[in-house]
Amino acid sequence: MQTIKTMEFNITQPPSDVLWQRKDVMLVAAGSGPCLRELYYRAVEQGKLQQLMFCLTTDDDYTMGTAEEKITRVIKQAAAVHGVQVVVLYLNCLDILTRLDFDYLESSLSEATGVMVRYFFRGPLGKMDIRHFKPVYEFMAELPEENGCISHNLYQLPPLATDVAGVIDTLPANEAKVLVAPSGCRACLRDGDLLEQTQGVYVLETKKQDFIYGIEDNCVKQCSELMSDGKYKSLNLISSAVAAFIGFDGNWVANSMENNLKTRSF
Repeated sequence: MQTIKTMEFNITQPPSDVLWQRKDVMLVAAGSGPCLRELYYRAVEQGKLQQLMFCLTTDDDYTMGTAEEKITRVIKQAAAVHGVQVVVLYLNCLDILTRLDFDYLESSLSEATGVMVRYFFRGPLGKMDIRHFKPVYEFMAELPEENGCISHNLYQLPPLATDVAGVIDTLPANEAKVLVAPSGCRACLRDGDLLEQTQGVYVLETKKQDFIYGIEDNCVKQCSELMSDGKYKSLNLISSAVAAFIGFDGNWVANSMENNLKTRSF
C-alpha cells in the first residue's frame, strides 16, 4: 500500500517532460480524468501546453470499441498542427489492457498524415509489458533528427477535476481512503486535486496478474494489513476507470474484511 501525500516533492521526472524537450513532438493523451489532469499539470509547469492534445475516453469506450476511433481522430488533428514532425500516442492503462492494434495505428496513420506516429508505453502497466516497453531515452533515440517547432496555441480547456478527489476530500480524517487503481493514478491526486490537509489516502500496490485474474484478493490482503493497527475506525474503497473496466467488486471486498470492519465502496 502506497501513501498519497499532497505537496510531495522530489518526484521522479516523468517521460512526458523528456519527450517535450523536443519542440516538434506532439503528445496525444487518451484516458480518463486522472490521466489527463496529471499531464495537464506537467504541461503547465513545463510551459508545454502547445505540445499536448487530449482525447477523453471512458471505460465504456474501450468496452464498446469506440476508443480507437476517438484516438484516431485526435491523432489526425495533432498531425495537422503546424510544426509537428512526430505524434506520440501516450498510452494509458486501458489502452494497454484492451490491446488496441498499435502497430496498425502507427503505420496507417503515419501514411495517412505524412507525419511520424509512434506509441509510448508508460505507467506501471506499461513497464510490465516487457515486449513493448522502452525507457524514454531509448525511445527518443529512435526518432528522426529534430526539425521544426510547434508554436500554435491550441486553447484547450483543462480536464475537469474527478469525482475521486471530491469523494476523498469529504471523508473524515480518521477513516482510511484506498484508491483501487494502478499506482500511477495517485499522481493527479498528489499534485493538485486533493486538499492539502487531506490525510489517510492510499493506493494499492498492484501486479500484472491482478488485472487478469482480479484485484479483489490483493485488495483484501493489503486493506487488512492497513487496518490491523487500529489507526482508522473505518475503510473506504474508491474505484477508478481501470477498476470499473475489469469488474472490481467492492462489495465483495467489504464483506470479506475481518473483524467486521466498517467498509464502504464508492
